[in-house]
Amino acid sequence: MSQRTDLQIIVQALTAVQYEIQALSLAIKAPDTVYKEMHALQVDAKTLMQSAQADADVIATVELAEKRQFPPSYDD
Repeated sequence: MSQRTDLQIIVQALTAVQYEIQALSLAIKAPDTVYKEMHALQVDAKTLMQSAQADADVIATVELAEKRQFPPSYDD
C-alpha cells in the first residue's frame, strides 16, 4: 500500500497511545472526579487501536493478494 496509508495507521496508533497517557494522567491527578472522562479516553484509544489493526490487516491481505495475482517474474 502507500506510505500515506501506512502513516495514517501509525498516526491512529500514536493517537490511541496519547489518549491512554491522557487517561492515566487524569486518573493520577483526580481519580474521583475524572473517571468518566478517563474511561471515554480509554474507549477512544481502544477503538483507534482496533481501527489501526484492522487497517493493517486489510493492507496485509491486499498485499498478499497482489503477490498471488502478480507473482515475481524469474525470467529477468
